[in-house]
Amino acid sequence: MMGSVDGRILTERWSLSAAGEAQYEAVHALHRADAWMCGRRTFQFDFQDQKRDAVYGRKGKVPPGDFISEYGGATKRGKAKKPVYAIAVDPSGKVRWESNKMRGDRLVVLTTSRAPLGYLADLRAKSISYLIGGRSTIDFASVLVRLHRLFGIRKLMLEGGGSINGALLAAGLVDELSLLICPFADGAPGEPTVFDIAKDVVDEKATALQLISAKIRPGDVVWLLYRVRARNHRARRVSLASAS
Repeated sequence: MMGSVDGRILTERWSLSAAGEAQYEAVHALHRADAWMCGRRTFQFDFQDQKRDAVYGRKGKVPPGDFISEYGGATKRGKAKKPVYAIAVDPSGKVRWESNKMRGDRLVVLTTSRAPLGYLADLRAKSISYLIGGRSTIDFASVLVRLHRLFGIRKLMLEGGGSINGALLAAGLVDELSLLICPFADGAPGEPTVFDIAKDVVDEKATALQLISAKIRPGDVVWLLYRVRARNHRARRVSLASAS
């Protein structure tokens, strides 16, 4: 994640230098992850510039359960290069996906049974793999196991927004935090932060972290790497009401 010194994550008001802007992708590459995951709003508004939710029909015939497209699934050992996956969390089926790739990586959608049948049919027509993560909310613990089993994903980078970050943190599913601190004090009230945990699941104590490293990057950016010290949260389904 990239944030201001006060934890805000919307960058429109920051006027980052070219060197500062380059740090996100540069540090992203250093992690060498098998996949990266973002919430619905990030994909819909930032990646695909869709200002309105898509509307799909609720009638139709779609086989129940997950769908793994012909290109999807774990790659067998050999000379073939292992693919990188873009994991999109879209519980209600509000994004109109353009193809089965996102910025060159293979797209996999995490959704729920409340997604319209027309949405699932559209994913199948475009050869986009999807996993049904629950009836109305996503059981991330179960979904992560399936992502490993079906796609061979071992290291997944979670890249916002704040609601999905908070949901996985509350479920005890975050191992490390890689945080780029940008040289701005934002102060905008009510704006998303690095971790936004829903009021109904927030724990009494904050999650403890252990600093692994701190490095100065170009553009006055500081890269902090933390290990989650204690994950005593109860693994559970977490609602993404603000992000679904």
